[in-house]
Amino acid sequence: MIIRPFVNFAVGLFIFLSGYLTKLDCIDSKIIWKRISRVLFPYVIWTLVFSVLHRDRNVGYNLLTANQPSIFYFMIVYMELVVLTPLILRLAKSRFWMVGFAFTPIMIMLTRYLPYLGVINISDILVRLNCFEWFLYYYLGILIGNGIIHIRDGQRWTILWILSVALSMIEGLAWQSFFGNADMATSQIRFSSMLNTSVVCMMASIFASRNDSGLNQRLEKALIQLGNYSFGIYLVHFVVIGLFSHFHFKIWQFPLSAIITLASSVMIIYVGRKVVNRKICRLIGF
Repeated sequence: MIIRPFVNFAVGLFIFLSGYLTKLDCIDSKIIWKRISRVLFPYVIWTLVFSVLHRDRNVGYNLLTANQPSIFYFMIVYMELVVLTPLILRLAKSRFWMVGFAFTPIMIMLTRYLPYLGVINISDILVRLNCFEWFLYYYLGILIGNGIIHIRDGQRWTILWILSVALSMIEGLAWQSFFGNADMATSQIRFSSMLNTSVVCMMASIFASRNDSGLNQRLEKALIQLGNYSFGIYLVHFVVIGLFSHFHFKIWQFPLSAIITLASSVMIIYVGRKVVNRKICRLIGF
């Protein structure tokens, strides 16, 4: 509950950046298919890999529900958003564009809060595989990236970020203490996390708009390279964790575990890019 508020923004920020790089007049069927194919083929291949590793014969079910491993549901969410992009762009250009901000909070209320409070029951698959819990970040990226709304620099964003982290910790403590629900206590999908991630996205847009990042040249180059490897890291890091989990090292604790996992994943992708050709690398997400 202490660490998660500092890292829960990651997936939302990725989705935000996808929207940020989407232009109002540059979406057609070819672009949509290109974006989907870059995710779809690695999704199928790695789902098969994990199904084999876990001796899970329900391959068809895993492909339809992103069940092996469960973190792959982010790819389903992303592909849903890509398919909906033409409609989202029409909404962004309309006079009713502010309606788009309502989808995510309403969906979070329906899929997370009300079911946990026993008010309604919703299928777990529907909860996991709907993109509207993440819609806000993609939509916000489109709006800011296309200049429909403007984010000004200022210290208030730092203050608001600190406040959002504190609120996230408080909400996490409340879920753990009063409801005994560890999932909601650390979840990326709750109102305080939504606020935190939105603030981080807006701060990222300010950073992206600057001509000078202010970073050391070597550090900037390393971060760019890490960004180029990021999708591959997402795909293989569960394999790395699975391998290291067989060894009960005392050092296998956060944050050292994260550093080892990241370094090992980067090495696998680096070697993969050297060994196989570019087409195969694209198919497997490297």
